[in-house]
Amino acid sequence: MLPGLAALDGGERQTGGTYPALKRVVQIGRAKIAGALAFEDLLKRAAETSDETLAAREAAVTPAGVMQIQYTSGTTGKPKGAMLTHRGTVNNALLAGRRAGYRESDVMVSAMPFFHTAGCVCNVIGMAAVGGCLVAMESFEASRMLDLLERHRGTVVNAVPTMYVRILQDEKLSLGRRDLSAWRIAYVGGTSIPPSLMLELKARIGCDPAIIMGMTECSPIITQTLPDEPLEVKVGNAGVPLPHVEIRIADPATGAVVPIGREGELQIRGFLVTAGYYAMREATEAAIDAEGWLKSGDLAVMDAAGHLRIVGRIKDMLIRGGENIYPVEIEDRLLDHPDIAEAQVVGVPDAEFGEEIFAFVVPRDGRTIEPDGLKAWCKETMARHKMPRHVAVIAATPKTANGKVRKVELRDLARTMIEEGRA
Repeated sequence: MLPGLAALDGGERQTGGTYPALKRVVQIGRAKIAGALAFEDLLKRAAETSDETLAAREAAVTPAGVMQIQYTSGTTGKPKGAMLTHRGTVNNALLAGRRAGYRESDVMVSAMPFFHTAGCVCNVIGMAAVGGCLVAMESFEASRMLDLLERHRGTVVNAVPTMYVRILQDEKLSLGRRDLSAWRIAYVGGTSIPPSLMLELKARIGCDPAIIMGMTECSPIITQTLPDEPLEVKVGNAGVPLPHVEIRIADPATGAVVPIGREGELQIRGFLVTAGYYAMREATEAAIDAEGWLKSGDLAVMDAAGHLRIVGRIKDMLIRGGENIYPVEIEDRLLDHPDIAEAQVVGVPDAEFGEEIFAFVVPRDGRTIEPDGLKAWCKETMARHKMPRHVAVIAATPKTANGKVRKVELRDLARTMIEEGRA
């Protein structure tokens, strides 16, 4: 609760106070919020606005105008306020929904928060664009989501990989006591998408994956898989650009475009790119060049057909004994282990190799993982220079409100555990 909120008069602007620029607070739902204006009372105020005033306000809204400020998830540093436009968000939701094959009869069930683009753009505007129904959850709980899918005959789910992992661990699902026959699309993005997870979803439930690569600064979807491509192709990449979106892969050091099949930094241009970071001119100029290309900070590879594959984050890449190592490759391999629900890899300082590999793993429900046993499994299944030297089994990974893992916290935890001799 915001301090000083109760001092507002019917939800109107306060003079002075803790938040002097706060204009209005509106209450949605039955629970009374002191100082807020009830949503029903807000609707009644429409009668106080003349047709002339309404027309003037409508004319002031332009496609290029900023409709919201979305703060980046801040997984590696301080969040920045990305200013998103009407043109960017509305067209993003419309084009992504068309590619996924959304229908008027669709019912989406999702726990993605409305204060993030996944919730307010992909879910709300996405379903509104086709006239579908959105069943929104206040927070994620796997069995509750499956209950809602059964009750409402849900056809679409928008979730992050860790949510799908928990869904597949549901006891009733494992016993064959769930009717999910209406579920046809598993929309997923936000982090590395393990192919094995998507294949398991298809095999056990029958829903088709719609995999996206996006970022807050791009309203948010950049690429998305094509529904008519073979399943084996879809689960191995992040799709192709949405219509009217340009992408290129550039050398992070020189900015020169690299050949097809070579890794480099993903850069994006088009209607979807943010108008800039709020009150952060230098950060905006560093991220978006004079030609409108946004630097994503993601290392990626594009094939001849335009499929995008994310290799990792530039800031996440670690160098062990002169070898460039991308955590996402190790994480994907670890997720093939039958007892692992989540896997995250970070680099830690090492006197001999410069950096060493530290893996955090979260066990599936009811399973146990022994670090030494996992190291032995890694020795048999992955290249020697990619084997984690340190392994820690944890109950859960630290995440942002929209489900992204906070690797900055994991790096701090890894250093602490090494110093204390716990890894």
